[in-house]
Amino acid sequence: MGKHTKQINALRKAAADQGWTEKPIRAGWMLFSPDGVTKVTIHKTPGDRWYANTIGEMRRGGFKD
Repeated sequence: MGKHTKQINALRKAAADQGWTEKPIRAGWMLFSPDGVTKVTIHKTPGDRWYANTIGEMRRGGFKD
């Protein structure tokens, strides 16, 4: 299990609980916001600032953390 796996899984679950849909892609997961406009990619091998950047993108799509 990668060092970010728990964070990624928790984020995916939180997004699903808020109505976001998910599609597995080659690079990781593509999340689609409930508004159908915002798309966010969570990569399988995230970099150093992946969490802050991903949360920022998701907030713009209505995600509440």
